[in-house]
Amino acid sequence: MPDVQTLLPPNATATETTLEQTCARSLDDSVHTLWNPETIPLELLPWLAWALSVDVWDVSWTEARKRAVVAASVSTHRVKGTVGALKSALNALDQSISVTEWFDFGGAPFSFQIAMDVSASAVDAATLSSVFATIEAAKNARSKLNALSLDLTSSHGVFNAVAPAFSQIVQFGAKRAAMRLGFNGGASWIDNNPARLTSLLSTTRATTCYAPRSDDTLELFPANKPRITDLGLLVEESRTNLVLHSQDFTNAVWTEAPGGTGIAAVVTANAGIAPDGTMTADRLQCDLNGGTTTGDISTIAQSFSGLTNPHDSSAGVYIKSNTEANQEIWFSSALGIASQTVTVTSSWQRITDTALAIAFATDKLQLGLRGGLSPATDDTCDILIWGAQLEETPTLSSYIPTTTTSATRDADNISLVPSGILPFAGFNTTEGTIVIEFIVPAGAQAVNKTLFSINDGTTNKNISVFENAGGVLGGFVKDTTTQAVPLPTETFT
Repeated sequence: MPDVQTLLPPNATATETTLEQTCARSLDDSVHTLWNPETIPLELLPWLAWALSVDVWDVSWTEARKRAVVAASVSTHRVKGTVGALKSALNALDQSISVTEWFDFGGAPFSFQIAMDVSASAVDAATLSSVFATIEAAKNARSKLNALSLDLTSSHGVFNAVAPAFSQIVQFGAKRAAMRLGFNGGASWIDNNPARLTSLLSTTRATTCYAPRSDDTLELFPANKPRITDLGLLVEESRTNLVLHSQDFTNAVWTEAPGGTGIAAVVTANAGIAPDGTMTADRLQCDLNGGTTTGDISTIAQSFSGLTNPHDSSAGVYIKSNTEANQEIWFSSALGIASQTVTVTSSWQRITDTALAIAFATDKLQLGLRGGLSPATDDTCDILIWGAQLEETPTLSSYIPTTTTSATRDADNISLVPSGILPFAGFNTTEGTIVIEFIVPAGAQAVNKTLFSINDGTTNKNISVFENAGGVLGGFVKDTTTQAVPLPTETFT
């Protein structure tokens, strides 16, 4: 045993000297081996993984994968929170990936998508679990995985499956579509290449207009821009709001005549932040003064004349509590035919009423308090109101602002960018698949209600889905050369 420089005192025993020499040689021979992922004994590899802050570890991995993950840890941590970190960490799991950020596919800010080529490696639930955990550990805190797509190339073409963020369920289905439009923030692509959704659509609409978000707030869109929010793409026909001064309830067109014991309503202009983010919500204060009969009224109202007789009536207004506490108020339209007690909460909501075939040429929209109702309204209320609307239609469309006259919103005319401009030749312009997701209205309908319809601008060629009287859901496909073909029906109760 060769001697090494000693640190022991001159009176050290022979045993102490021997221990020093032995320990010195062992450390000198093994220290570099223990800190090297390629040479460290397998049984000590987990300890090196811990020392190098490996974020994801699975004892069932192969030895090669374990060593690769440990070897990539330092380089991954140097760029953690970047696209490079994602690629480095997932490459260590033998996964070849590409990352698409939100500004390249038109998604929500700071979202991203990952496409993983699984042609050369098997993917099971355990592998996906490791992949999702690795993504979560390597990405930055503000970014959110929108979708993980698994691409498999074979002699039969390219196949694809999409896993929602942090789900461990992936199903392989049919051949991937040549084009996909992700209207609700999902991926859009052309021939497997990510694409910005707005670059695939051509929109014609001369007017600016609003579209609702899922939290009942509104987003304003300029003319000729598709209305895409977290609820998806909004496409509507032309509609007219008959209400005058839809955001100014202090204007003289809104009357405040009380009834019975009710006290005249008080309206304060621009008292709160409206659903569109502007300081234009008005404050409404009503007081029944203890009244308990239907003649006791404290409301604001607007009347309409010169309408079609008979006419359908759809009305709505945005409301929010001004006190943070819930309040019970009265909302009425269609000359009182449509009437309801509504709970006002601390969040903005749009309340609506609908009545069909009203046998009058007049209408009235009314909001506030009324006695003698069941369920009863409160005796007083203090709420914020904004965006009143009345249409001669069986359904209410998105909000249309008005001032001194009624206002009309142009129809949304949406089309795909002409096929000659698209960077691929696989899109079929003559046939395809339509998927419709909707909520069936509660209760039986008195008349047929169209849920979805697409046509060529005439009644000759169209596809329609509707609910018949009695709650029967059905539809048909029709063209000019064949008789209408009914779709399967189902009864809802």
